[in-house]
Amino acid sequence: MGVIVRQKVKGKGKPWWVFVAHNGKRKSIKVGDRQAAEALARKIQEKLAAGALGIGEEKRIPTFGEYARKWLATYGETHLKYSTLKRYESLLRFHLTGLDSLPLDQVTRPGLKDLLYDKLKAGLAPTTVIRIKALIKEVHNGVAC
Repeated sequence: MGVIVRQKVKGKGKPWWVFVAHNGKRKSIKVGDRQAAEALARKIQEKLAAGALGIGEEKRIPTFGEYARKWLATYGETHLKYSTLKRYESLLRFHLTGLDSLPLDQVTRPGLKDLLYDKLKAGLAPTTVIRIKALIKEVHNGVAC
């Protein structure tokens, strides 16, 4: 945990910066003059000591099911044909229940391949497996994976 006040580029009239490092995360804030930067640094140090500053706190990652339903409700309803939207909703409800509770960052390509192979082995029609793959691909295009 640290707060540093300095100029990036030395010289009169150049702005002062406050650099904050906390929980492995860094943030820099541009401030006009040295006195304002030092005052801001003191406030930030007090908040860090009290645990009130949210730098470095982990964000909650949505599950695949949550993200897919939200994606269908927003992007899907405005960009997909009605029949495609209904097919995707059905596939999500009946065939992708195993991915429902899995966080998005844990959905991996090998895991998805295994899921699709398992669906084929379970006797699902190849066309249905292709449609499941298309749904996963569409949803994953909305996420930087």
